[in-house]
Amino acid sequence: KWALRGHGLVWFPGSSEFGYTNFFYAFVLWGISYLGLSIPLGSDVVNLTAFLASFFISIFVLKKTTKSFFIALFFAATIFTQFTFSSYATGGLETSLHLFLLICCFILIYKIFINEYFFNKIFTYFSLSTFTAVLVLTRLDSVIYLFFPSLLILWTLYKKDLTVKNFLALCMPSSILIGFYFVYTLRQYGTFIP
Repeated sequence: KWALRGHGLVWFPGSSEFGYTNFFYAFVLWGISYLGLSIPLGSDVVNLTAFLASFFISIFVLKKTTKSFFIALFFAATIFTQFTFSSYATGGLETSLHLFLLICCFILIYKIFINEYFFNKIFTYFSLSTFTAVLVLTRLDSVIYLFFPSLLILWTLYKKDLTVKNFLALCMPSSILIGFYFVYTLRQYGTFIP
């Protein structure tokens, strides 16, 4: 509410404390509110969409891995119907969005590692960089999940096909998006980390 009135993402006007727990999710909710839509309803739509997308992507990946649709459906249904997991689909938190972004990042990392690309290398590197940045901006602790896979991707890029275009496609989107976050938080709060 305060962001819409020009005070930034703060708990109350004039404060310099972080008024959110997850930057990207707060940004999504701000966008929903800016459009004049209900934040609780918009949050549920975002979360359910991410939850269902994660479910269907999981089935697709598991089907490719196990070569059986029924085994893939069983494993995905077992995970996604657990109450502790599925309750977050409408819980008003960023958990479903975080899971969706994490799954997308790991699929892209796997595709790069096995030399299968979506459309082409540049698009795949660019997509991985963008999804990685949005994942980190959704939850800063995502850096922990991505640290070793990121080293693997950089090593793979160095060994297989290090070109300026590939390197820029892999580094520029995340650098710009996370750089925007750092500039905003430094300007708004005087620090980078909540």
